[in-house]
Amino acid sequence: MWARQALEAQTAALDLSARLGLLAVTASMVWLDLLAPPAVRETPAQRARREAPARTARLVRRGIPASEARRGLRVL
Repeated sequence: MWARQALEAQTAALDLSARLGLLAVTASMVWLDLLAPPAVRETPAQRARREAPARTARLVRRGIPASEARRGLRVL
């Protein structure tokens, strides 16, 4: 009887410690997301990919053909 209760208590303690560990990892991930703004984590290649459609549209409005604008030419 005592052995069974001890085993159940040990199982509950292990489950609680596992859940607390997951909570700690989740909290630290959330804290890191709040601490590091997305603009800081964004690489130049990601930024270029994100800004490409707007850049192409601007070049087309300036009179550059769409096929040329999509090629990534720099217009001064």
